[in-house]
Amino acid sequence: MAEINNPELANSIVRAFQASHDFIALIDSDARIVWANDALAAKHGTGSDNLTGQHFNKLFDSNLADLTQDILITIINDGFFHGELFMHGEDASFPASVSASIVPCEDSDYDFMILFFASDRTYLKQHEEEARKRKEFFGTIISRAPVGIFCLDIDGNLTVINNVMLKMGKKAEIHLREGKNIDKYKDMFNPKIIEVIEKGLLGRKSDLENIPLLADDRSKPIVNIIGAPVFSPEGGIEGVAVLIEDRTEKILIEEKLQETSKLASIGEIAAGVAHTINNPMTTITGRIEMMKMKAEKNHRNTESIDIILHNLERISQIAKGLLDYSRKDVDVEGEVNINDLVKQTVLFFLPHYTWINIDTGLNPDMPVISCDSGKIEQVLHDLFLNAVQAVGKKGSITFSTEFDTAAKEIVIRITDTGSGIAEKNLDKIFDLFFTTKDPGKGTGLGLPVSMTIIKQHGGTIVVEETSEKGTTFAIRLPISNK
Repeated sequence: MAEINNPELANSIVRAFQASHDFIALIDSDARIVWANDALAAKHGTGSDNLTGQHFNKLFDSNLADLTQDILITIINDGFFHGELFMHGEDASFPASVSASIVPCEDSDYDFMILFFASDRTYLKQHEEEARKRKEFFGTIISRAPVGIFCLDIDGNLTVINNVMLKMGKKAEIHLREGKNIDKYKDMFNPKIIEVIEKGLLGRKSDLENIPLLADDRSKPIVNIIGAPVFSPEGGIEGVAVLIEDRTEKILIEEKLQETSKLASIGEIAAGVAHTINNPMTTITGRIEMMKMKAEKNHRNTESIDIILHNLERISQIAKGLLDYSRKDVDVEGEVNINDLVKQTVLFFLPHYTWINIDTGLNPDMPVISCDSGKIEQVLHDLFLNAVQAVGKKGSITFSTEFDTAAKEIVIRITDTGSGIAEKNLDKIFDLFFTTKDPGKGTGLGLPVSMTIIKQHGGTIVVEETSEKGTTFAIRLPISNK
């Protein structure tokens, strides 16, 4: 170590130590305080003279008395010590950063001295605690947020992923991991989402609505995304924060509401059209029937009149279907055994379709339900006639019933051995006026009216299964529609 032979320089160093706001002391080889600056004496609560001669363990919190001996051993063996300890203060102990090193003393009564240097870390500790609490607070917000959140550093490495995002990713088979680079997932994410991330890393905020999360633009989930840059206290870009909201269920609900609104409007129009048609139709039909009676009386050919009456009846049936479609409620007749309705339907059709094998598989323990039996029977008739068309000249149609105890619903299934429903038509079969029958042979009202009737009873009707080997329609009705 270089010696300071210049007395003026030595005095300047002492004055600097004395004026320092940090805590400085000289300790002899017997661990006694030889000198302490004013800052240390003031913080300790005693004057410098009162500290002189005290064992250096007096500088520390009383609970550390045993530890000071270990610190001395470390200083003597290693020549230095550095650590964070609680020092004694006038009002209370306080956290401090402590450093101590051996200073050789050749021209002195001491073999060596220890230069003790400490700085108050109270403010830093408070700042660190506040920072910890802030981090904990924001961590809680992120973890409990109802949207997916992930953050990346400036290099594109994932630093934060909340639970919602992990679940969303797992559902979409994107297994996000902290520490991984976003490049690992580029081929999985929708390219538009990657663009949002890249813009954020360049310091630009951006957002997109109702886009697929995955690269396949036909896939789910459908999400809203916001990407925003994260800035350091100095204003530099540290990374990007990305918020992703799964909109899939909300979009489905919105679509259902729109569909319900559309159907309600169609229903109102249908009712108006039906009433408009029915009024003149009654008059026209009456007049034509009178013409037929006169023609028969005069022994004239009534073939043309019969064709007119047949088509008038068809128009009347369409009007009736429109009225059924537009109805918002049903007439509940009381308790009905659904097996009885199925049997009546089978007995009605059996003599007319002898070339088709009509079978039943009825659960004998079916509970009764409250319903409009006439309307439910109408649905069974319509589904049977559709099945007849699918079966053609040879095949079978089976009615079966079941009680779903868990859902508290009765289930009616109508299964045919026809050629099935084309995939392109599955989403259309319940649409008003949609039909696959030849022109003039179908109104496109059967299934839409059937669905309306079942919905009025609080139930559902779906294509449960369809293939080239046949189709099964399933009707579910609650035990109680209250």
